[in-house]
Amino acid sequence: MVRKLLVWLHRWTGLLMAGFLIVEGVTGGILAFRESLERLAAPQLFATPQPGVAPVGLAALAGRAEALAPGARVGFFSVEDRQVVMHMVPRARRSGGEPDALGFDRLYLDPWTGRELGRRLDGDISQGWINLVPFIYRVHMNLAAGDTGMLVL
Repeated sequence: MVRKLLVWLHRWTGLLMAGFLIVEGVTGGILAFRESLERLAAPQLFATPQPGVAPVGLAALAGRAEALAPGARVGFFSVEDRQVVMHMVPRARRSGGEPDALGFDRLYLDPWTGRELGRRLDGDISQGWINLVPFIYRVHMNLAAGDTGMLVL
């Protein structure tokens, strides 16, 4: 009786774990080509290189980002090959209370001109192709279920 229960438990636990492993393997394999896929899915987020032109300073780009999104401030930024990604957070209201939702949390700027390349709410697949790769990343890291998904994994 105990052996039968253990075999049943082993079988179903293994099948459940196999599902997670398949999801992790497929999404991890896709993410090995993350940058190339990002350029295919969202080419508008990448600037055209301008040889001989010095990039705009990061402080000026942060100021530009805050000017483009007055209800937001730059939380931090990342500099990548042909883009500067400003990670935006809502600016606190002067009167207190909850800040307004932005509708985006990433603002992409051209590092040579400061021109806005695009905005996205990272991983929100409802925004279309622009968020395909970040969505796959969220599935890989936490089954697109936040902290609960990370705990399950």
